[in-house]
Amino acid sequence: MRVTEATVVIDCHGVGYAVTVSGAARRMASEGSEITLEIYTYVREDQISLFGFATSFEKTLFELLLSVSGIGPKAAMATLTSTAPQIVVVAIAKEDILALTKIPGIGKKTAERLVLELKSKIKTLVPQTDTNAMTISRSTDARQRELVSALVNLGYRQLQTETVAQQILKEHPDVTLEVAIRESLRQLR
Repeated sequence: MRVTEATVVIDCHGVGYAVTVSGAARRMASEGSEITLEIYTYVREDQISLFGFATSFEKTLFELLLSVSGIGPKAAMATLTSTAPQIVVVAIAKEDILALTKIPGIGKKTAERLVLELKSKIKTLVPQTDTNAMTISRSTDARQRELVSALVNLGYRQLQTETVAQQILKEHPDVTLEVAIRESLRQLR
């Protein structure tokens, strides 16, 4: 297997398949390793593309995002790569347009369309998300964005820092920003 920034090339009995992967799947992949991916095959009259996911939850959310008019596979994959899937589900369930517009490539109209078209469908995914994520307050969201911003400014990647920041703030809800940054740096090393 060969790993690049957005794809992995999977060797399957001597045939290489380029698979565009989600952030979680990319973190699982390393040169020469063996991984199992949930694959979505996107077929259009002029192209066939493979998209790989670490979990069936990610793949299901990807398929739901594709069902929204104006969202193609690249935008859906960018959504899952830039933001944790659970955060997307919670934002849609809470009709949080502001949180959705923070996702690269999602403007206000697209965010409104996501909420309108997926609010009822997303309920099937809500039980799979952490139930504590449904009760995250807006102040915690702001604290998480602040922590992620600080870590990104220190040179860490957005996706990597979001996961760590969410975990730290969930485990220590009253932690100061300074302590949260120190703990994040410890975990990111």
